Amino acid sequence: MKKPDSDSGFTMVELAITLGLLGIVAAVAIPSLSEWQGSYALRSAGQEVYAMLMLAKTEAMRRNHNCVVQFINPNRVHICDRNCNLPTNVIQESVLPSGVTFGGGPVGNQCQIPLGASITFGADSVPRTPGGSIYLIISQRQSCVAINNAGNIAIY
Repeated sequence: MKKPDSDSGFTMVELAITLGLLGIVAAVAIPSLSEWQGSYALRSAGQEVYAMLMLAKTEAMRRNHNCVVQFINPNRVHICDRNCNLPTNVIQESVLPSGVTFGGGPVGNQCQIPLGASITFGADSVPRTPGGSIYLIISQRQSCVAINNAGNIAIY
């Protein structure tokens, strides 16, 4: 009959090797995770701006008069009933995900909608102001939500 080992568990060498391997895996995974998080935030911001533009079109048709989408601060957008000068006219407000701001785009792009500008939709859901592009940036990445003069909206 074999005598049971009284030494059970891990040796220090086994523990050191395991911790070393975990460190290597973490060093490889953490940059990928932060890159994924930035991409996710940018995609969420694009979808949020798209949803706000669609809501403004719908509200303009439902109310049978103009609705305005205004891009304010570096990361806030709101929809107003007719006029954004009165706080009581704000229908909905949205803040972009953390780290995402408006800006970017090609230098000298005539179609870029500047910060503080707005897009007005008429009761027929067609923009009363010229279409353009809303650029969203986070770190070195950017995305674009474009609206043409017919009111079609796309995320790039």
